[in-house]
Amino acid sequence: MVGTEAAEKMSVNEEKDLISTLPDSVLVSIISLLPCNEGVRTCVLSNRWKTMWKHVPHLSLDQSKMLKLLIRAYLRGLYLSTRLEMAYNRRRGDQEKDFEDLDEIAKAEVLIDSVLDSHVVSLESCTIRHLPESCASGKAVMWIEKLLKQNKVKKLSMERDDTDYLGSEESLPRVLRYHGRTLDLPFKIFSGFEALELKNYFLKTSPSSNDSCQVLTTLAFRNMSVKKDAWEGILSCCLCLENLTLENVTHDNCKLMREVTINSPRLKFLRICRMQMNGFKVSAVNLEVFEIDTVVCMPKRLLTFEIPKVHLLRSRSDLKIRGQYICWVGSKLLQSRNILHTSSQSHQGTTSSFAGIFENLATLCIDFDLKTVKNAITLFSALKACPKLQNLEINSEINDNAVDYYDQHDEDDAMEYYRRKEPCECIDQQLKTLSIMGFAGKKTEVEFLKYVITNGEVMKKITIWFVDDCSWIHAAETGCLLSFQTASPNLSIILNPGPFYMANVGGNFETWLSTLRE
Repeated sequence: MVGTEAAEKMSVNEEKDLISTLPDSVLVSIISLLPCNEGVRTCVLSNRWKTMWKHVPHLSLDQSKMLKLLIRAYLRGLYLSTRLEMAYNRRRGDQEKDFEDLDEIAKAEVLIDSVLDSHVVSLESCTIRHLPESCASGKAVMWIEKLLKQNKVKKLSMERDDTDYLGSEESLPRVLRYHGRTLDLPFKIFSGFEALELKNYFLKTSPSSNDSCQVLTTLAFRNMSVKKDAWEGILSCCLCLENLTLENVTHDNCKLMREVTINSPRLKFLRICRMQMNGFKVSAVNLEVFEIDTVVCMPKRLLTFEIPKVHLLRSRSDLKIRGQYICWVGSKLLQSRNILHTSSQSHQGTTSSFAGIFENLATLCIDFDLKTVKNAITLFSALKACPKLQNLEINSEINDNAVDYYDQHDEDDAMEYYRRKEPCECIDQQLKTLSIMGFAGKKTEVEFLKYVITNGEVMKKITIWFVDDCSWIHAAETGCLLSFQTASPNLSIILNPGPFYMANVGGNFETWLSTLRE
C-alpha cells in the first residue's frame, strides 16, 4: 500500500509542468542563457513561448552555427575566394531573390536580419560572430547600423570569424582580402553604444566631433588594423572613455602602430597586449589599472607616462613569441625588469619614462626572473619606489636571456649590496601578500623569501608555487624557512608542489617533497 501511494505521488509530480509555473521574467532569463538559434526554437513549445525569446536581454548570434549542417557543407564545398566574390556581387546587385534561391551564407544573413528586426525590448548586450563573406556583402555594417538606429543595445561585440574554411585569407587576391576584412563604419557608432568590442577587422571610419551624445565608456580592439587618422579621431572624440583594450592593433594594415598617444582624462583601465609600436605616450590622470602584455617598442622613443593614480600594474611578456615580434632595427621586447629598472632610477632622482607610476601602486604583478642576483637587486631597488605597495605577484619561471636595455651592475658589487640587505620600507611596513610562481629554490630566490619572512611586519600571506623539475635539496632548503621566526604574527606561508604534480596527483608539499627523493 505504501509503495502504491508513493508511485501515485511520483506520477502526479511527473505530470506537473513546473517550468510553466515560472514567471515570464524568469523564463526570459533562462532563454537568454541559450545560443540565439536555440532560444528562437523555444517558440514552438506553446503559445506562451511563441514570443518569449523576443524579450531576452542578451543576444548571441553565430552565423556559422545557423543552418549548421547546411552551412558547414557549403563552407567545405567552395573556396573562400569564390564565396567572397559571390558575397560582393550580392552587395552590388539590386535584384531581390527568394529565400530558397539564396546561398547558405546569404540565408544565414537573412535569419540574423529577422532576429534583429523581431526583437522587441532593449538589449543589455548583443554579440555577433559572422563569416568574412558578411563583410564583403556589407551585411556586417548593416547589422551595426540597424542596432544603432533601433537605439536598444548598450553593449555590442562584433567578431569576424577568421577560421580557415577551405582557403586562407593570405592566399587571396588583395581586393578580395580587403573586402572580406574591411568594416567601413559611420563614426556615430562610437557615440551610440556604452561598450563596443571589434575583433578581426580592418576599420575605416571618418572621424567627426559633431556627435554630442558621448556615452561610450568601454572600447576594445582585438586583432585590428585602423587607419591612423581614424584612430586619432576616435580617441579625441570619445571623451567618456573609461576602459580601453588594445590587442594586436596596427595602423593601415602594417605590422606595427606608429607612435601611440593616449590622452584621456576619464580613463580608468588600460590594457596594451601584443603590440608593436614606434613610441608610446599615455596621459591619463585618473587611470587606476594599467596592463602591459608582450609589447615591442623602440626604448629610446618610449615617451612619458602621466598616470599618477595607478594602483594596479600588471606587466607580462610572452618570450616564446618574442622572435616574431621583433621586426625592425632597434626594437625591444618591453619586460618587467626594464620597467622596474626605470622605477629605481626615478627613486634615485634620475628622470624616467615610468616616473610617477609607482607612487600610489598597491598591487604589482610581474614576469620576473628571481634566480639572478642582478634582477634581485633591481627588484629591491624598485620596491623602495613603491611606498604604498601591499600585494606583489611574481612569475619567476621565464626565459630571461634577452639582451637588456640597460648596463648591468658589476656582479661582485651587486652581491655585496644584496648581502647587506639594506632596509626596504615597502617590505618592512607595507607589503601584505606575496605570491611567487615558478619558484625553483635557487639561492637568490630563497634569500629574497627569507628577507620577506623575517622583515615583513604586516605580512599576512605568502604563497609559493614550485616548478615541476625542482630538486629535492632546493625544495627542502625552502621548506626550512617555515621554521624561521616571522616578523609578522599573522603571517601564513603556503608551499605548493609543481603544477603538473598538483594537476595529476594532488597532495601537499610534504608528500611532493618525499617523491623528489625517490
